Amino acid sequence: MDEPEVRELIEYSQELEGQVMENKQSEKFSFEDKLTYLVREIHQSLRDLEKQEEEHERWGHDKPNYEECIKNLGKYIREFSMDNHFRL
Repeated sequence: MDEPEVRELIEYSQELEGQVMENKQSEKFSFEDKLTYLVREIHQSLRDLEKQEEEHERWGHDKPNYEECIKNLGKYIREFSMDNHFRL
């Protein structure tokens, strides 16, 4: 262990280990950012749907098609998951 080559390899392996840990942490934040984006998009869609329902009740605008909304939501989540390599 006192050989310079051995010390150099140990230092190099510790440096690589640090880089791996940084990459894992970065990937975790990226994953969290993507999930946050997904939840925000779904939340906004629900708010839009509520607004459409209120407009229907107040002014007789078109009633929301909830069945279509649910299908579109499922499709959006599946596509988002595939695009971002999430496993559902």
